[in-house]
Amino acid sequence: MSDTAPSKATAIAEHPPDAAQEIAALRAQLADAERQRDELQAALEAQEALATAQASHCDRVPSGCLSIDRKGRLLFGNARALTLLGIRSGKVPQRTLGSFFADDAALTLTRFLAQMFAGASSPQCELTLPGNRRRSPRVLLAQGHAGPSSKIAHLSLIDISDAKRLQQRERLRSDALELLANGSSLKRILETITLGIEAGDIDARACVMLLDPRGEHLSVAAAPRLPAEFLAAIDGLEVGVGQGCCGTAAFTGKCVVVESVQQHPYCRRWREVAAAAGIAASCAQPITGSNGQMLGAFAVYHDTVRRPSADDLLRMEEAAQLISIAIERHRAREALRESEERWKFAVEGAGDGIWDWDARSGNIVVSSRWYEIFGLPAGSFTNVLAEWRRRVHRQDLRQIMATLQSCLDGRTNSHAIEYRLRANDGCWRWALARGLVVSRDENGRPLRMIGTQTDISQRRRMEEELRALATTDDLSGLANRRRFMERLEEEHAQLQRDATLAAAVLMIDIDHFKKVNDRFGHATGDAMICHFADLLRSQLRRLDTAGRLGGEEFAVLLSGATLASAHSFAKRLRRVVEDAPLGVKGEKVPLTISIGLTVLSAEHTHPENALARADQALYQAKAGGRNRVVIAP
Repeated sequence: MSDTAPSKATAIAEHPPDAAQEIAALRAQLADAERQRDELQAALEAQEALATAQASHCDRVPSGCLSIDRKGRLLFGNARALTLLGIRSGKVPQRTLGSFFADDAALTLTRFLAQMFAGASSPQCELTLPGNRRRSPRVLLAQGHAGPSSKIAHLSLIDISDAKRLQQRERLRSDALELLANGSSLKRILETITLGIEAGDIDARACVMLLDPRGEHLSVAAAPRLPAEFLAAIDGLEVGVGQGCCGTAAFTGKCVVVESVQQHPYCRRWREVAAAAGIAASCAQPITGSNGQMLGAFAVYHDTVRRPSADDLLRMEEAAQLISIAIERHRAREALRESEERWKFAVEGAGDGIWDWDARSGNIVVSSRWYEIFGLPAGSFTNVLAEWRRRVHRQDLRQIMATLQSCLDGRTNSHAIEYRLRANDGCWRWALARGLVVSRDENGRPLRMIGTQTDISQRRRMEEELRALATTDDLSGLANRRRFMERLEEEHAQLQRDATLAAAVLMIDIDHFKKVNDRFGHATGDAMICHFADLLRSQLRRLDTAGRLGGEEFAVLLSGATLASAHSFAKRLRRVVEDAPLGVKGEKVPLTISIGLTVLSAEHTHPENALARADQALYQAKAGGRNRVVIAP
């Protein structure tokens, strides 16, 4: 028998005819499979080429672009999206989008995804990306679209951390100044400031420590989120170098940064209690008064080893300044209260206008200082009571008379009321009138009342200035974000009460503002913001509201405006701004704006919806070449 292998024809011949047909059929199937494989390979290569081209195109987009499935798993991400999520490899990992964010963002993200796949119009949400030793926490704005039948959703991610931090700093400043203006307690103001700082950093816990009168020890004044055991350990802290970050900061008058509590020599005594409290890093800012006197220290503690960013240090410095103002105002009020407790009512008012009223005869005797408040010489009134009543502001008169009647009827023996008086020069002055019933007859009827009248116009002006500071952007002089949003809500509520009313919202951005800053410096950028604010004010009516929302971004609420009239206003404003370049050192710097416009409707579930629509139109105006007005569809 030959050892050589049989030929192909011999091999087939050795098989029965049915087997040969079966082999031929298998070969045909194999050829068909190979053809399908080649087609699939070609399709995959084409898809990869398309994906590569799309990724290259998406990488040129300034915002992050993502694609996810219904379970939230990442399918695609451009370079910007991967950078925002902290992915350094440049490859899309097999993870869900929710795994990148803090635990408390899970519910927000779940609702956002549900809205997208339900087909909601332009849903969006804010997500917090936790910080670590290398970076501070960041806030990302996610926007996307999908539909009930979609298997994939496409999202955009924008880093709004700077805007959120600016908004939080502005809100903190406004809240603190408003509390100061309203005379709130020092404890409430300090707790508001600490909570405001903590709101800007999810793993931060803040503490205010005040220096004792001898300047030797610090005591805890406000620390709403720190454990009691830790506070007990640092309360009464001695002032000096090495006495923790707060004791050292209060002694040196400089900011003290402790990246690792367990390793820093200043914190050697408190390592165990800090570990039990979950404190890994700390930073303290000294609190100094207006005369340079040391008042205490403001500290922020973190759960992870980290070094504060420049923005963190700026926020702490601003908070320390607010705390300083609150402490000095509180101490001034306390000094006044102690003085009031030491002296009797009549003696206290010796420097103010004094009045003495005989209730039986109706005669009233007043001091020369009482007349001075009106800008008049003593004895100018023949009928003091009648002339005084004629000069009281009519909006205040009813309350004054009701307060006086309460004393006369015996429901109270004293009163204190603030009201407006018209002085001899025609101006309105604020006065504080305090009175006391010093004697009554056997039936309880008043026989005699004495009291003082104090000119508090300057104090009221200061309070109004504080209220203005709490609602006004200090650079542009326009309403700040908080005040503008309040006006937007007020206008929206009015529209819901009366469907015949109308209103419009504009979002405005100064074109190429960053280039101006880079070329001429931030002082010129600030001058451009002020210049634009003046131009904007010149076009507004008294019932309109303009606000600076942050940076070069502004918003306008046109009360009673239709879409057509608002469009005319926007076009006129754009022309006015374009025709008024900013003069800088003999050079005219072009100034143009982009405007997004929409109507504010009672049908909006929330007034911020109109602001978001105007913002989208603004984005279209900028994308379309800037220096134009776009109406939201």
